[in-house]
Amino acid sequence: MSTATAETTDEFTLLNADRCDRCGAPALVATAHLAGVLMFCAHHANEHLPALLADDRVTVIADQRHRLSDGVRS
Repeated sequence: MSTATAETTDEFTLLNADRCDRCGAPALVATAHLAGVLMFCAHHANEHLPALLADDRVTVIADQRHRLSDGVRS
């Protein structure tokens, strides 16, 4: 399993109420692009980020997947 990474900004904070746009699980990654913001759970971020980051108009604005390995769930 490969994990895409990119620079993130500190200007965007994911909240517990933020949900994955694909499945409704808690969002751990947010991306910004021309159409707006997309949020993903870790599973869908791992699946979709490589394709999204191939477009230089897409920016990862928050990536909190490290919370899974840190044992933090809220």
